Amino acid sequence: MENENYTTTPIIQSEKQPQKNKKRSESCRYCFFCWLLSIFIWGFIILFLYYLLFEKKKRYEYLFINIPAYIIYFILELCSESNKYLCRKRKNKEIKLNELLESLFKAQPNVSVYCECSHTESEYVSDGDEGHYETSTVVSYSENVPIKYYSCRDVSGLFVLNVNEKNINKKAYIKLELNTEINFADTVSYKENEFVKMDLTIRNKNKDKNFSIKELRSINGMRKHYFLRLQDKEPKCFHYMWFLLFTILTFAEFYKIYNNSICIYQNFTIRKFVSTRYDLSSEEYTEKYEKFNPQIKIMDQHISYDPSTFTHVISKNKKPMPTEAEILECKIFEPKIPKYEIYSGSDIHRAGTIKDISYQDYKVNNTQYNNNLEKQTRNDNINIPLNILNNDISKEQNNNDDKKLLP
Repeated sequence: MENENYTTTPIIQSEKQPQKNKKRSESCRYCFFCWLLSIFIWGFIILFLYYLLFEKKKRYEYLFINIPAYIIYFILELCSESNKYLCRKRKNKEIKLNELLESLFKAQPNVSVYCECSHTESEYVSDGDEGHYETSTVVSYSENVPIKYYSCRDVSGLFVLNVNEKNINKKAYIKLELNTEINFADTVSYKENEFVKMDLTIRNKNKDKNFSIKELRSINGMRKHYFLRLQDKEPKCFHYMWFLLFTILTFAEFYKIYNNSICIYQNFTIRKFVSTRYDLSSEEYTEKYEKFNPQIKIMDQHISYDPSTFTHVISKNKKPMPTEAEILECKIFEPKIPKYEIYSGSDIHRAGTIKDISYQDYKVNNTQYNNNLEKQTRNDNINIPLNILNNDISKEQNNNDDKKLLP
């Protein structure tokens, strides 16, 4: 069957500044809408009470108008960021900020390529005299290929607690939002990842009508939002049940003001490099990435770590070092290898931290190279080194006609 809808979903490797500004504006609109709803609800309640007390009329329609508005308001508050953080608070009472970051610095990332074949099916549903068609997506085949890298290294850089000395005693909690950036440290590793994607595409893209492929990169146990205590003393009225009570009374926005006054909001990115050929714990790479070593600075407390704690070498995945010809061929992927920079300046909360990734978005302008790569993958007579695609393939559905095209 011909593939009519072939999509490739690349991993989002960086958050650029316009995206961050957009996120802030969306958050402002969210708060504004919640305020508007609460004012709307109380406006009609006041109107109802006015007619009841002064006009001696029971205008129940004002209450009925409030019912859908109240339901929307309640759902929005339960889905709000404050509610998520307060829910996390109940689970993270014993976790300290430095212990959390240290565990993430030492963690090994997961890197894999996932593909999915699917099609849509329509079913006629009868509703008495009338009926309609409902469409659903059916996944007929999926495959996940883990990338077996040889070494990995954390390059998260410096974490600085974003608070002044004057306000540190007023802040009891930190709302920590974590992002991840897991990238290949060299062009050879990036090329091997492209081989895996190409192999998956060629073998599976015609198995069903739709085909999609994406890269999965994660750290085990890491979540997006954390709510962590900075002081031993618990603030008054600072509990999930208080937020729920204020939400029921439609005063949640006032509680959020109190919540934000005793909390620090900060985001941080856990950055990892992986390599399929090179030892990132070697002296060469230790010197190269020294200024990006993970560190924590909380007021006067400065914590740094020994490189052996955040670099990992997996000996069983060791492969031969790349040849000069292979390195030369992989130069086309240089724009996809991130280049980090360190902030310098008078801002004490940013000085020494890592800037956003400054690599160019890789556009597929190397059509000839991709064609050659596909020919290589299809041609059994060309001997492609097995170590390039030496990965365990886990399949959710076995296919008898599924044969690897690579030797």
